[in-house]
Amino acid sequence: MTGTARFAMKVFSSSLNDHLLVVGNGRVARHLCEYFKRMRMSFETWNRRENSVGDLRDSLSRAGRVLVLLSDTVLEDFFHQYHGLAPEAMWIHCSGALEISGMESFHPLMTFGPQLYTLDQYVLIPFVTTSHFTLAQALPGLSNPCVRIPVSHKARYHALCVLSGNFTTILWRKLIEEFRDWNLSPGLAKPFAQQVVANVFSFPDQALTGPLVRRDLETQAKNLAALDGDPFADIYRAFQNLFFQVGAFGTSAGPKSAPPQSHPAMVPGKKGGEKGGKKSH
Repeated sequence: MTGTARFAMKVFSSSLNDHLLVVGNGRVARHLCEYFKRMRMSFETWNRRENSVGDLRDSLSRAGRVLVLLSDTVLEDFFHQYHGLAPEAMWIHCSGALEISGMESFHPLMTFGPQLYTLDQYVLIPFVTTSHFTLAQALPGLSNPCVRIPVSHKARYHALCVLSGNFTTILWRKLIEEFRDWNLSPGLAKPFAQQVVANVFSFPDQALTGPLVRRDLETQAKNLAALDGDPFADIYRAFQNLFFQVGAFGTSAGPKSAPPQSHPAMVPGKKGGEKGGKKSH
């Protein structure tokens, strides 16, 4: 019998109390604990820095639900080490990448910054689960949007989250750092960033603009020349190659042929530029 099936028999019984133990004190834990406080949920916390193993034993003896908010590298080991101290409790994690037998997975589809959010922001956070339970069954008191995906989709789901959230953050940070070097306020780019996101969700098939969509090879070459010696030039080339391999990333008119490899903008490691003032198309 799987862990999920075993806990399923307990969820609707009176023996499974609603008392929640939150394990961890990282960024996700701080945000979710703040959310729980504002929702007036009953819970207690435990972390290695501030509490002892004896404290953990006491807390587990009272818990009907154990929400483990530790890094992926130690999450499964922690569960196996301490699950025996609360075998009747529902054990929950929020990892977007891991599936652990005996634990229910509810991943918050959100990025968590160094500052806490407002209650209005917290209640809108969607959760993505592979569990047979609802979010309200796992964490009574929460009514956030929650969708279920098959376990077979989870690894790719998390990869898409990393691509769209983490990797774009690296690109925006690059722009902000260079703006600061030029004594420009990073806030100048905020309307630009906000409109990019708004367009992606309002017009996903037409949101992409710029020299790739226009097939403007001369501008692409100039961009790469400006990035010469910068590691981000390789990222630019990677997007060029991806664009011509899979299309215009949701635009209605994707490229119909391979890029002209003779153009300096398309040759890895070669500087882009112009000679003789002629454009290459």
